[in-house]
Amino acid sequence: MSNAWQKLRLGVVLFLMILLAACQPDGEVLPPTLTTVPVVRATAVSPASATANTTPEYMLARLEEALHMTGLLLETADSSPPQSLTPPIQNVRVNEEFIAVRVYADTATAVSEAAWIAPGGEAITNPDPVDPNSEVTVVYEWVATPHWFQSENLIVFYAGDTQSILNGLEIVLGTQFAGRETFYPTESVPMPTTTAVPPEPELPAATPAATSTYFLVAGWSPDSRWLAYWASTQEDIDAQLPATMPGGTLHFHEAITGETCAMSQFHTTYSREASVQWPDDGSVIVAIPEGTYRGRPCQPEPFTLLTDYQPPQIEQSDPALSPDGRYRILSAQTASENGILTYETQLVSADDGQELAAVTWQIDERLGDYSGWLGGEWVSPTQFIIYETWQQGPLLLDVDRGVVPILTDLLSLDTIPSMADEAGFSLTARPVFSAETNAYHLLISGVGLEGNFPQARLYHSESGLVETLPYTHIYWPLGQGTWIFLDSRPIVDGYETYEIWMRRLEVTGNEWQLLANDVDGILWSENKTEIVFTQRETAVIWQSFPGGETLGQWETSPYWTLPVAFSPDGRFVVTTGNNPGEMKYGLFIFNGK
Repeated sequence: MSNAWQKLRLGVVLFLMILLAACQPDGEVLPPTLTTVPVVRATAVSPASATANTTPEYMLARLEEALHMTGLLLETADSSPPQSLTPPIQNVRVNEEFIAVRVYADTATAVSEAAWIAPGGEAITNPDPVDPNSEVTVVYEWVATPHWFQSENLIVFYAGDTQSILNGLEIVLGTQFAGRETFYPTESVPMPTTTAVPPEPELPAATPAATSTYFLVAGWSPDSRWLAYWASTQEDIDAQLPATMPGGTLHFHEAITGETCAMSQFHTTYSREASVQWPDDGSVIVAIPEGTYRGRPCQPEPFTLLTDYQPPQIEQSDPALSPDGRYRILSAQTASENGILTYETQLVSADDGQELAAVTWQIDERLGDYSGWLGGEWVSPTQFIIYETWQQGPLLLDVDRGVVPILTDLLSLDTIPSMADEAGFSLTARPVFSAETNAYHLLISGVGLEGNFPQARLYHSESGLVETLPYTHIYWPLGQGTWIFLDSRPIVDGYETYEIWMRRLEVTGNEWQLLANDVDGILWSENKTEIVFTQRETAVIWQSFPGGETLGQWETSPYWTLPVAFSPDGRFVVTTGNNPGEMKYGLFIFNGK
């Protein structure tokens, strides 16, 4: 994952750690709930929209929507006090990095303060708050390339080198007014031996099944015949701003014949309020705020209103209970000070509440929202892992052994790295459950300033063996208890790319194979025997897994797509994505059989 901390130094005497864009670590790996918002530059930061509403909430929402339209995933993070410039900083997570957004009262003020920033982006000179006739210059040293953008009443800062993020910022905000150009020197990266063959450069062009301003896929019918999706027009998006998701009209696409019909009966102003369910009788149930209806796709008869429908209830296990129900984890936040959260976690008997292990630990609140969360999970009937802490490293609560510091006791490290140290990173441990031995394994990797990360490690609980893996970045999700994946992040043509290597979990040593290079997104079939991945923005590759036999290759240019969903029978896969710089999404349906 790409998560960076930026170190800032004021002159030669003042050391600062400032939370700005791309300077906050990623609280990977739980499935994120992202505020994904589609719009484009013309509606996000245009003079007309700025004149109508320039409040921070409105402008921030429009900016996020515009960036999402370029293919980026966004999540509003927290706010920081003003630094050098007058507005407070709103931190926004973009993919796995961060940008810092400042919203001014008007465009003139934003333009005026933009002039305070040095052309190289390394210094800000502003009036001395004590002596208005003097100036104060703050000099920053960035460990990644600084980029400053200004559009209307916004100034946006990004410290990083990810080309997709820079492309999105330039599409939405225009060319940077200060900063440095991103360039990676070409270098040789040692890699394991591979027998994988790159895909052919010339791929057959695919035609989208549908185009619209935005799509939200609602899912497949159980027989894989119908795909349901919401299609949004620009009017839908404009009408709902600044909501997190636009409204739209429900559509059904028949996968075999290619027939598509728009269900005008189902048009919402906010598509997250709607749901599509598929009973076993071949009908479909559509729930919108106005009511719940049943019918059949693409038929002349309208859907009928269900007055007493109760959606099926999904039973969920209690994550606080151990797998056999004998023990329970109790975790509560007890303090919050200077961005550090303090928790008390107890392992108790589920029957009588007897305490068997307890620990007080801390976490940087920027790693994620820990409210109402346990901080970890059960790895065995008697062991609970706390993924990461501020200064203690990951911890294991054991019914028999009490609190076990993983880094020193299991990995035999002499010191426990902390993001409070100058190196700026800590280590997190995530469990992987073997499908072959029923044992658990721990993948240990860095969080924080990724330039200082050590190589990832793999701990085998059944043997106590600790492996040092060849790369620093772990690729999630893992291989369903059989495979593990690493991301080597090679430099190609001067830019960082994503290259995924795989190895069986239970096989130690350097038997790594290349899964895919220059990857944008990967999707597994339900039975885990096939994968679809997108690479180089517009190539879609369908392969068997783990054999690597090519089942299909297509080119979706000019659309940059990501795989969304396999059909239940595994015959079809959906990808969606936008044409960067335009208010246009494409929805593609591929047949790999």
